[in-house]
Amino acid sequence: MSKNIQNIDKDERQVDRIEIDYFTDPLCCWSWAFEPHWRRFINEHKDIINWRYRMGGMIKDWKNYNDPFNDISRPAQMGPLWFQVKYTTGVDINPQLWITDPPESSIPACMAVKCAEMQSAAAGDLMLNLLRKAVMIDAKNIAKPEVIFELVQKAEEKFQIINYIRFISDWDSKELKTLIKEDFKKAKLLDIGRFPTLTMQAADGTGVILVGYRPYPVLMEAFNYFTEKLKNRNVNLKH
Repeated sequence: MSKNIQNIDKDERQVDRIEIDYFTDPLCCWSWAFEPHWRRFINEHKDIINWRYRMGGMIKDWKNYNDPFNDISRPAQMGPLWFQVKYTTGVDINPQLWITDPPESSIPACMAVKCAEMQSAAAGDLMLNLLRKAVMIDAKNIAKPEVIFELVQKAEEKFQIINYIRFISDWDSKELKTLIKEDFKKAKLLDIGRFPTLTMQAADGTGVILVGYRPYPVLMEAFNYFTEKLKNRNVNLKH
């Protein structure tokens, strides 16, 4: 599924590269399944793309959550979806969490990614990956701040690209609240309610939105179609 987009953050775009916003959520199982395809994509096309994460805020709370596409409105219904994703895509995933300790919200985990991004893009990328593994593999409740803080502390010791003291200091900051609100506002503006979703935009404002999980060949089919259209419109893309 795709939609056209026009003139989004045009002043931030570079003339010779495609700008990609990746809308996702640490609790999104389809985004977890998409991870190897995404990593391969950005590695193979790093010379012509810029990209950044946008947090989706998938589950504010269960009182107001409703996913008609997957027919989910309560935590007990999330486990079967994770089983479906596991057997459909072959990704390693542990649905036990939804029986033992279901997360009440995905907002704290989204905040954790943006909080880490305040230190660097690499720190944000690492934080998102650690959160995904913690919840999808280790069945940890990443809605709990103590779980998040423990991940950050261990990440500082192991990877040394994130500072635990600064993370704790930034956690209650106005800047973090502004960053997370900007991401949620952007998702609402584009009417994005499913994850993963990629928006791709060229310097002239031409763009496309790719909605939902896509294995690598399908992702590349869409990307190649988009870049071919740009070449035909004489947009300068450096390879």
